[in-house]
Amino acid sequence: MEKFDPAKDNVLARLGSDEFVFACHCPSEAACLEKMQGLQAAFAKEEIALDGQRLS
Repeated sequence: MEKFDPAKDNVLARLGSDEFVFACHCPSEAACLEKMQGLQAAFAKEEIALDGQRLS
């Protein structure tokens, strides 16, 4: 089994129904902000459809 390395490994967990937490290591506040903005942009591009309707 590989050892968990918080300096390079990210963690995504579901806390309950629609509550999630994402933990990652960032060397600085600026790097963290950049990473979170990138994730936000990636999620904004995703299209989810349910029963023929687009969800945002």
